[in-house]
Amino acid sequence: MQNAERRIIMEEKTINNTIEYGPHDFFDRVFKRVMTLSSPTIVKFINGIFDTDYPSDSSVSYNLTEGVTDELKKTLADTILTINGIDSYHLEAQMYKDENILIRVFDYGYIHSKKKSEDIFDENNTICGIRFTFPRQVVIYLNKADNIPDEYIIEQVVNDGKIFKFSIPVIKFQTVGKEDIIKKHMIILLPFKLLKVRDKFKRICKDMKDDIDHEELQKAVNELREIYQDDIIKTIETGYENGDISREDKNRLIELTIRLMNHLYSKYSNYKEVDDMFYDHSLILDVDKYIDKVEDLENQLAEKDNSLIEKENALAEKDSELAEKDKQIIMLQKKLSKYES
Repeated sequence: MQNAERRIIMEEKTINNTIEYGPHDFFDRVFKRVMTLSSPTIVKFINGIFDTDYPSDSSVSYNLTEGVTDELKKTLADTILTINGIDSYHLEAQMYKDENILIRVFDYGYIHSKKKSEDIFDENNTICGIRFTFPRQVVIYLNKADNIPDEYIIEQVVNDGKIFKFSIPVIKFQTVGKEDIIKKHMIILLPFKLLKVRDKFKRICKDMKDDIDHEELQKAVNELREIYQDDIIKTIETGYENGDISREDKNRLIELTIRLMNHLYSKYSNYKEVDDMFYDHSLILDVDKYIDKVEDLENQLAEKDNSLIEKENALAEKDSELAEKDKQIIMLQKKLSKYES
């Protein structure tokens, strides 16, 4: 059997049933999916990104921020969420440098703040103004971020010449090391580490020609394999073992990693080096799912065993009570027989 025939490759046409993706829409959907993992995981992520300290049981609600461009096209912010119904955060994910990013981020923040605007009253309790509270914002570059500043600056000049200035931090995810990813609870972004070697594969396999440097391709495959196994899967597993993410979150992140792997690199599977890698990782994914099913069954059996033990203990107590009552009845019968005689 040929590797191509036995290889298991998930269709990246769907994350939920039969949705087809455009060139960048796939990455957008993956980002939105990781941002809707369990609330404790998202709360930890917000704490790590914005240096906050919300309890893990804080509530998370999502806000759909829609706008309209000058060309009358609808726009949608990546993720604006609110913690405990009070504090809002806007996370804007980027794949590439975008000259309009600041205008877009400002627009999303303004649209959101309008929904939660507050009246300002003077000393006579008359409305004299309005207050807009912008969400705290961050721009996350998932791909390489050459010539990108560490923070963006927005200045507003009002009619009396006063300047209002605020900054928006920038995260260049491909430059964030494994220790900081764990420390800052950015585990949910790990699938995007697969982007690190995409340009290398494009360069080596340019135009999908047969006369490529197979030694260079094997080096690239080895690097990708190491990123997948050590930087992503092992770190996700460590996060689960440390209680940073739930088992369901772990499984979802691994699944999204596989989908992203296929989306980025399955096009090169006509080369043996890449085909072998996909076959290996498919087996790993199947083993992970099997282990999780076994763990589920073991947990279910343990719960049933505990339930049976509790029932057996309850029955034993009842048997003991009945035996005690039987003794009392016998003693009463003996006393009654003596009295009658």
